[in-house]
Amino acid sequence: TFYEAKPFFESLKKKDSKAVKNLKPVFNDPEINGYCQSFGITFNDKTKTQYRTIHSRGGPFQLTEYEASHIKGKTQFKRISIMPLCENLPKREEHGTAAISKDGSLVSLFDFASNSTKLYSLEVQNGKSICHEILDLGIPTGALDFSYDGNKITFHVTFLDIDYAD
Repeated sequence: TFYEAKPFFESLKKKDSKAVKNLKPVFNDPEINGYCQSFGITFNDKTKTQYRTIHSRGGPFQLTEYEASHIKGKTQFKRISIMPLCENLPKREEHGTAAISKDGSLVSLFDFASNSTKLYSLEVQNGKSICHEILDLGIPTGALDFSYDGNKITFHVTFLDIDYAD
């Protein structure tokens, strides 16, 4: 579900929960149920914005691409594609805590098999989401976030296992 940011944040600043609840979404995709993990913007100019979102329906993560056209002050959304996230990776069901970079070109996944968070490049080719490992952090992390310029990451770790937090 997509909302216009300005009225949403104005209502939050005023601590007007009734106004927040009454906001109408700009777009709601009826095919998507579950929750959105994160999203990135792959293209943006005055007339068009393209988004990539990662979401889950309780199983392996999905990647959905959307396009928003901005014409004469109106925004029109459409879904471009929906596909399994990183469908080239084996045992996709053994990944958790997904996050996508701000530009939609990188993704992080927690790999249960190695007990480690890994970073992958993300490409969409012929309607398939392809991921290539570029970095194994070597430690389990919580949710990871990417800087806007794509040069830095941040994440949290639990200090219960002090071996990797030193």
